[in-house]
Amino acid sequence: MRLVRVIAVLATLGCLGASVGVAQSVEPAGDLLVAPAEGNLDSALSLATVGLCERGTTYMVTVAGKGVRADEGQDIIVGAADLRYLEPTGYPSHEVFTSETLGQFFQRAGVAKPRGEYVLSMICRNRLDVEALQVFSATIDIDAQGRYSALGSAALDLPTAIDEAEIDFEVIPGTEEAEITEENASAVSEAGEAQGTGTIDASSGEGSPGAADVEDRETAEVTAAQGVGGESVAPSEDSLRGTLLIVGAILLVGAMSAWFFMSRREKRSKDSERRDAEVDV
Repeated sequence: MRLVRVIAVLATLGCLGASVGVAQSVEPAGDLLVAPAEGNLDSALSLATVGLCERGTTYMVTVAGKGVRADEGQDIIVGAADLRYLEPTGYPSHEVFTSETLGQFFQRAGVAKPRGEYVLSMICRNRLDVEALQVFSATIDIDAQGRYSALGSAALDLPTAIDEAEIDFEVIPGTEEAEITEENASAVSEAGEAQGTGTIDASSGEGSPGAADVEDRETAEVTAAQGVGGESVAPSEDSLRGTLLIVGAILLVGAMSAWFFMSRREKRSKDSERRDAEVDV
């Protein structure tokens, strides 16, 4: 039975390790803009992120503040949906229209007289996963007359907010889809430093395309995948979390199987002893 206890403990630790990895993966992504910046509880709201969801494939919007309980989804004002369904804005931003007014939300949440500051959060996450990966937030203040005002950066218009955040981007020709260029350049620079070989200037005109260029590119890709010194690059948090969950599940199944077989063996042993005692009598 000692072996069973050890396996059970290991399984529990594996699951806890996965949970810790998830809890540490949340990333504050930036500001959320509220339009109109001032209104009442019956105003139709639209929200816009300053930046893009670069982690996860879905989004949802929640409200946090006095009287709002997060249990049973009472804090959700926009349910989970695929990011692909959002229309491009021409800026590095996601625009979301709330599915109900603040008045309808508070009525459903059981908040009779909302007053004070409330935080609206757009959460980026993966499909079938409740854990937040990125969060864009805005704070509004509701007065005694039921009027709200967006506070701080949440009251800015999108072009101003993007400019103040110093986000470099470019719009894909013929579309309204925007790509962040500053982070792309940073990623290329980091990849060059990791390889220890610098970057190749495609505009220098040296050499000619052919088999040698293909071989150089393949070598660079292999080097980037292996990391400096040929060591394997550490897995991402999502991969590590999945691995820990799988290991925990395997250990738990092993513990249950070991307990089952040991129980059966113990039962057979007792039955054999009982039969021997009956024969002796």
